[in-house]
Amino acid sequence: SRRTGSALSAIFVVGVDREGLRHPLHIRSGLWVGTDLFREFIDVQRAFQPEEWCVESNAAQLHVAEMLADEAVQRAVGATMQECSRIAVYALYSTEQLEQTHWGIRAAAPELQALRWRIPKGQSEIEEWIEDLKGYSPQEHPGDRLKAFHMAHARLEGAGTPIIGRIASSIVVSR
Repeated sequence: SRRTGSALSAIFVVGVDREGLRHPLHIRSGLWVGTDLFREFIDVQRAFQPEEWCVESNAAQLHVAEMLADEAVQRAVGATMQECSRIAVYALYSTEQLEQTHWGIRAAAPELQALRWRIPKGQSEIEEWIEDLKGYSPQEHPGDRLKAFHMAHARLEGAGTPIIGRIASSIVVSR
């Protein structure tokens, strides 16, 4: 939804270097729907060429899958069928499994404490994510950037179910 107070769509791009250190390369979030969401998706795909996209909800999976297959929508954002066909997508259902999400967020803590993540400073979305990390409480709904981080981390650890066909999501993992 575009309404103020609605949940954000969040994209979290992660890079892994030769030593296995993880780097948040890019975070973006917004109240995107329809072609606006698809445009953000394609912009990130072009900029970072992620190997894998990870999808949270059934609704998002269906929404973006339809846009990926719709030539009129592709033309509206300047995407090509070739770009859309190179995408590997995995599903994680954190909305239905909030407890699993909370455990997943906590599972990343030792890596963060061991400095296995190299976090840049001075980027507003990364600062917002850091605030989500600092304010995290298992009794509350995690921030959207923090959920995106959890999903990226979970995919790096091998979680997720491959989705057959052309589909994409609002969450990304790039290696």
